[in-house]
Order: sequence, then C-alpha cells, then structure tokens
Amino acid sequence: MSYDDFQNSQTQDRERLRRRMQERRRRQREIRIKIALLSVSAVVILAGTLILLVHLFRSKNSGENKGQKTEVVALEPEESSEIPEEYSEELPEEDLVIEEDTPGGEEENQTGEGEDSDSEGESVSDNTPEGFFRGYSPVFTGETAQIPDSMTESVYGILIDISTGNVVAAKNADEVMYPASMTKILTVLTAMEYEPDMDDIVTMTDEIAQYTYDHDCSRAGFSVSENIPVRDLFYGTILPSGADAVLMLSNYCTPDREEFVQRMNEKARELGLSEEKTHFENPIGLFSEDNHCTVTDMAMILKAAEENEFLREVLRSRKYTTTPSIYHPDGIELSNLFLRRIEDKDTHGFVAGAKTGYVNQSGNCAASFMEGDDGINYICVTGKAQGSWNCIEDHVKIYDKYVPGGTVSENSENSENSDNEEE
Repeated sequence: MSYDDFQNSQTQDRERLRRRMQERRRRQREIRIKIALLSVSAVVILAGTLILLVHLFRSKNSGENKGQKTEVVALEPEESSEIPEEYSEELPEEDLVIEEDTPGGEEENQTGEGEDSDSEGESVSDNTPEGFFRGYSPVFTGETAQIPDSMTESVYGILIDISTGNVVAAKNADEVMYPASMTKILTVLTAMEYEPDMDDIVTMTDEIAQYTYDHDCSRAGFSVSENIPVRDLFYGTILPSGADAVLMLSNYCTPDREEFVQRMNEKARELGLSEEKTHFENPIGLFSEDNHCTVTDMAMILKAAEENEFLREVLRSRKYTTTPSIYHPDGIELSNLFLRRIEDKDTHGFVAGAKTGYVNQSGNCAASFMEGDDGINYICVTGKAQGSWNCIEDHVKIYDKYVPGGTVSENSENSENSDNEEE
C-alpha cells in the first residue's frame, strides 16, 4: 500500500469514527428528550389523578351533608308530635283521654275506667310483670285517703296499689321535694339503658375518691386502683348508697357526666313524669335546687326499676358481697339497712325492695316496694322525716294503716336520730 492510500484509509476511518460519535450523541439526546417527556407526562397524570380524587372526595362529603339535612327535615314533624309512638305503648288509650277530658281531678271517672281496664286484662303491658298496672300514671280517686299530719313524721308520703295504679293514701304527694339518694334508683335505671356488660371491669380512680370525700358522700368502700366488675357497682350504688360506685358506673356508661344526667332526665320524660316538678341535676342525689321531684314520681321511678329483672334483684338484696380483690381479699359486705330494719315490723306483707336517702335539706326519705298479704303489690314513698328510724316507722304506719289487715300499732318502735348518714 502506498503512502497516499494509507493516508486515505486513515482519513476514512476518522470520518467513520466521527460519524459514529455524532450518531451516538444524537441518540443520547433523543433518549434524554424522551425521558424528559415521559417524566413530564407522569407528573401531569399524577397531578390529574390527585385532582380527580379530591374532587370525588368533596363530592361524596357534599352528598352526605345534603342527605343529613334531608334527614333532619324529615324528622321534624315526628318530633313535633305531642305523644311519641313509644309513649302510647305505656299509656292506655283510656288514660290519655282522661288526662285531656278530666278537669281538676274528677277522680271517680278515672277510677271507673281504670277498673274496667284491669278487668279486661289490659292493665299489664308485654314488658310489665304480672300484678303491675300498665304505664306510670297513678290515679287519685275519691277513695284516696289523706294521711294525717299527726300520723307520720314525714312531710310527704304516698301509697300506691301497683296492681291497679290507684293511690291508696297520700300526703303532699304532688309537692316538690328533694329526693337525696333516692335519685340513685333513676341512676341505675338509666345505666341499664346503656346495655352494660356486668362482667366488664372498672377501675376506681383517685379523682372519684377525692370527689366523694370533698362532698361528704356515703361510700361503698372501694379502694383507689381497685378493679371492680360492673355488676358490683349496681349493688354498691343501691345497698350502701355508695357515691364511689355511682361515679364509676356513670363513667363506665359515658365519660361525659352531663350526658348521663341528660339521659336520666330523658328517662324521666319517657316515663311520663312531670318536667316541671321532676328534674335531676346529678346522679348521686347531692342537694341542688334543680335536683327535685315528687313522691308520686319517685314511686313511678321505683316501679320502672322493679320491672327490670336485674334491678329488681339488686333492690331486693339485703346483703351482698363484692368480688374479692387484692385490696379486699374477702370482698366488701354491703347491706341494705332499711330492709333489714323493717323486716320484723308488722306491715301486713313483705317489704321486698327499698332505697333510702338523706341530705339536710331533704331529711330522711325512702321508697319501698311491698308484696301484701292480700296478694297486692304496693309502693310507698316518704320524704322529710327527722331521723332514719322515724322514716322507717312512717312506712310501717302507712302500710299498717292502709293495707288490709290492721290498724296503726300503738307500740311501734320509734328510736330517733340513729345514723343520720346519707343512705
């Protein structure tokens, strides 16, 4: 090969190399451009997807809000009705007519209709135990006796025949009084509305302990950090009237105590009790101008509690021992002193259930349920006696006087001022 041929060959090789390099750089530029375009496209698609999702989310929320508004509007006519459907199940149609047509207490007509209702077997609803009249509207009749002031220490009193709903005897029965710890009957009745699991565990807190000491409340005796079954809290609320049990029970139902009290008042309205005369401010029964009722309405609250199988068992327990714990290895023995103190008295029946109460402003008060020897069930409620034994003796005198079978005993015990603690 000549020198010229060699030079031409080298020149051609360099030219091919240069072209290859140019082609490679061109391809690399194209690849970078494609990658950039793909990246931009991905960002656009992602942004579009996010915008679409936000739009759909907002549309969904907007639709739900519109649906809720429509629901409220649809409910308004039902809320404005005078008697909700569930109330009509508890109140016989005859009673509703009587309340509208009977002015100022023409009680003879009420009695007549009540007797007809009973004879036809309509006085007991599906949820009402045998021997209980249906509903929560007791009737003052022409035969309702006036309890003499000289007969009882209590300022307020009522005796109701629970078989018919007729008021047997009364004393200031529709005047407002302070129920003290009788309030706790409505507390446990309201707690049952939350459908509690009796085996659930609740822990006693320092805050609850401090509250009961600050307000000088009666206590069941649970210790701080002690774990207590819900079942024991019901017994601790009723038998020793324990404020510690009440607060743990209400906290178990809802941590919002105001909500629990609201449910208590809603339950009172559900029973048809007077909103003007019956209102509750706290679940313990501590004195408040806004924690008040009548003995008539308290009798109906006790009737509602007696209609609940579990609460009937609690209210009728004379003694109960709580579940053993590391703080109380043998449990705490709780006692219903009212039932134990009245059991040997002559009442012409068996006083099966009771709840007492005491604060200075209300005096000693009590609500009791008796199964009479005549086969009739009775509820007696009294308020504002001075002394726990006087309160018990007033129940004995009322039962003895107005339940068939006897008259007031002249030698009944009347030991005053025994234990004025809140019961």
